[in-house]
Amino acid sequence: CGATCAGKTGKNTALLDFCEIPRTREEIAAFLHVKSPYYTMRRYVTPLVNGGALQIVTENGRKAYRRR
Repeated sequence: CGATCAGKTGKNTALLDFCEIPRTREEIAAFLHVKSPYYTMRRYVTPLVNGGALQIVTENGRKAYRRR
């Protein structure tokens, strides 16, 4: 994955904008046109959470991801 995952690449920038309001992993996968929510989390979301750009929130009893 490398350092670019947590950096501001085109998809990451778009994802951060998309996550201004909390989104589920399924919504994020659909936004990125990726079939697997698991892959989406591993490839795009987890590096952004670990880098501090996204945070995990619980809203209405479901886990969602929101831009910090």
